[in-house]
Amino acid sequence: MALKKLLALVVPLGVVEVSIAKPYVNPIRNQNGQRNLQMHVDLYLDYYCLRCPQVESIGRSVTFQYVSRRPILAVALLMMHFQD
Repeated sequence: MALKKLLALVVPLGVVEVSIAKPYVNPIRNQNGQRNLQMHVDLYLDYYCLRCPQVESIGRSVTFQYVSRRPILAVALLMMHFQD
């Protein structure tokens, strides 16, 4: 019974939140999807896309190399990522 009352309150509030939320605008791309090369002070996901396109594959291979030697590092990396 209490769960139904709680859901009756939470669900409409969630709908209102989503309807008034500000949409995400990628600072490095314009509305047409083309890259905007102006400097920005904010952090953004595509930072290394132009500067070092191989950064993800380099990071993945180095991480795999170290974790394959010492599997306990996988746990340490996950803990560091979620706790720090």
